[in-house]
Amino acid sequence: MDGITAGFPPEMFLHFVFRLPEGGARVWDAWTAGGDELGDVVDGQALAAGLDAADTFHLTARHVSDHYRGRIHIQAHPLRPIRADVLAGLRAPVNERAALLRMVALAGSTGTALPRWMGVGPRLRSR
Repeated sequence: MDGITAGFPPEMFLHFVFRLPEGGARVWDAWTAGGDELGDVVDGQALAAGLDAADTFHLTARHVSDHYRGRIHIQAHPLRPIRADVLAGLRAPVNERAALLRMVALAGSTGTALPRWMGVGPRLRSR
């Protein structure tokens, strides 16, 4: 992990998916230099602005780059552009928000609201 993480620029949130030979996967999050602190700052600002899970998916997808190392899939998220989007008040479009609400309902949730911002920093991601 450290070797892979070292190959990315600073202030990145990295989401790893390790494909297992027998099927299934294990996931792991990591941050490059300064990414853990910046990720926690972004999370605080997103929560204060009332952003939710749809916004997490939308804003992180705007800046993600995908990398593959054998059975390892790495999604690299630069945190500065995500923070800029949060501070600019960018939100997920209505159609993405509605699709996620339908998926949450299919999963058996009885609520009518989307889950909170899911996080790009270690404090929130580890909850």
